[in-house]
Amino acid sequence: MKKKRKKSKKKNKNAIFVKNQNQHFQKQESDEELDEEERDEGFSLKSSAPSHSYGVQPVGNFLLNSSSSNSRNTGLGNLYFLSDELVLDVLGFLDCTHLGVLATVSKSFYIFCNHEPLWRNLVLDNLKEGFSFNGSWKSTYVSTFRPSFALSNLGSSSLKVRDFYSDYLFQSWLCASLEMKPEWLERDNIERKCGISVEEFVLNYEEPNKPVLLQGCIGNWPALEKWDREYLIQVCGDVRFSVGPVDMKLEEYFKYSDGAREERPLYLFDPKFGEKVPVMGSDYEVPVYFREDLFAVLGSERPDYRWVIIGPAGSGSSFHIDPNSTSAWNAVIKGSKKWVLFPPEVVPPGVHPSPDGAEVACPVSIIEWFMNFYGATKNWKKRPVECVCKAGEVIFVPNGWWHLVINLEESIAITQNYVSRRNLLNVLDFLKKPNASELVSGTRDRVNLYDKFRGAIKASFPGTIDELEVKAEEKKAQKKKPTFWESVTDSKETPVQLFQPSRWSEKTQGISSSNQDDSHFSGISVMGDGEIETEYQQASSIPNANKDPNEAEQISDFCIFRRQELSTMDDGEREKKESYVEIKVLFFARARDVTGLTEMMLQVPSGSTAQDCLRSIFTKFPKLEEISQCMVLALNEEYTPESAVVKDRDELAIIPPISGG
Repeated sequence: MKKKRKKSKKKNKNAIFVKNQNQHFQKQESDEELDEEERDEGFSLKSSAPSHSYGVQPVGNFLLNSSSSNSRNTGLGNLYFLSDELVLDVLGFLDCTHLGVLATVSKSFYIFCNHEPLWRNLVLDNLKEGFSFNGSWKSTYVSTFRPSFALSNLGSSSLKVRDFYSDYLFQSWLCASLEMKPEWLERDNIERKCGISVEEFVLNYEEPNKPVLLQGCIGNWPALEKWDREYLIQVCGDVRFSVGPVDMKLEEYFKYSDGAREERPLYLFDPKFGEKVPVMGSDYEVPVYFREDLFAVLGSERPDYRWVIIGPAGSGSSFHIDPNSTSAWNAVIKGSKKWVLFPPEVVPPGVHPSPDGAEVACPVSIIEWFMNFYGATKNWKKRPVECVCKAGEVIFVPNGWWHLVINLEESIAITQNYVSRRNLLNVLDFLKKPNASELVSGTRDRVNLYDKFRGAIKASFPGTIDELEVKAEEKKAQKKKPTFWESVTDSKETPVQLFQPSRWSEKTQGISSSNQDDSHFSGISVMGDGEIETEYQQASSIPNANKDPNEAEQISDFCIFRRQELSTMDDGEREKKESYVEIKVLFFARARDVTGLTEMMLQVPSGSTAQDCLRSIFTKFPKLEEISQCMVLALNEEYTPESAVVKDRDELAIIPPISGG
């Protein structure tokens, strides 16, 4: 057990209590660190986190201190019945002068009127061309518009109110001050690949629409070595970048990110950085996996597609789906990012998209989402894909996937959205939706983008759309088409059997390269040299045909084993081995009742017909011959006459009176 650090004998009288997820209370003193044991049980605050500027405490503290009153209620007068959020919404209509006057009315209004997000909105609404952050949003506003009243930091001279209790205001401070809990970072279940070919990427990730983290594919980027603060400030100079609703110089933004401690930090997210600072565009190149970008046919009319992203620890993007049904890649140049992704059919908890998809409401901040919703996803059947993406790594985000990103440290990244042939039809469908004017983003001409894009694709790549549409229809029909066994019903119109297990998976079950059991591979055991070679070649190609790789490997191993065995036989033994074939016989409805079996393996001489197989079966099950006049046969899921010759590993089905379904 670790030795506990001694607490200071001098304790702050204004101790507050932090409520953790287990509904216990953990004492937090504003002038000393938490004990290690306390950190393990609850949340940990950032080392740079100050105590709440005005002494706001959670309501739980008020419940534990019945002797005090809540100045929040007494100071609001007749407005006390309004929720804290609604009070702040009302105050949001006031300008700086009226907020300042109202702050002198009572302790309660003093705290509400000094709530930092109110002053943040005033700054962002009135300083579109950037600002110089001055320690707090209120100080920034006052120093800009009332320089005669400017203080170095108004927050440092704020009053402390000991008896003000509000979960809403306290939560805002808490989320801005919390460290990411280790358990929020430990799950890393994304597939990681290094050095795979473009073909492998397309086959295994882009076509199945599956996320993957790629390593070692941007090692030649100059940006990895050059892009630090000093270099970027030097090459960017007075160029302004998009930071939320304002434009800022990089030097101004870094000053803000160093000084701000808030729940939702501003994020530098600029789509025109390559045009503004061409050298930045030349410091990286698109990874080889994403170079087919069909939106490029639109030239300057294409929607926004690439961004430079810079932000401090705690900044990021709450849950969203990338625009215009595009896929994306995100490469981290400096820092690290935590990713949480949900597939298109799974809406993340706490997220509320509108029915038409035009709007997505995510009312909680990123940290608050982790506090309140993340734990529940551990028990979901479809759990999220998660990872920490570090400098030099690239994550592929397939179209339609929900994703949340939070910077674990100051981070710089490049991201691009793109359209390949695998995603072209999805994008076209998205662009032609009736409410495209609301859904499409990144372009001024939302209404006509579909016609422009489709026309440009047809001109640049004739026949591509038609070819993709035909393939899509074939794939759709293949998914809907019932198998032979799904279509078979007996005379009582009940399905006889829905899915047939792979007989080779049955045969290979339990087989290892060190212990080959002939009984599992009797189908191969009767094969000759030529047939074994054919089977070996087919088994070797099974993975490329989307079959089970383990099954293919086992069949291949056994073929090699059987080939070696045949080489040790004399001519008589080999001739005997090669003179038989083995088939699987399937029984349905009344045939199943008569035999008591659903299936059996049958060895017959090479060249035997289905009728020969029936005679052999009738010998074992004489009563089955009584219904032979009204049964039909199917060979390899196709109806067949009795004269059909069976081959090794065929499936012969015996089906009494049936009706199609």
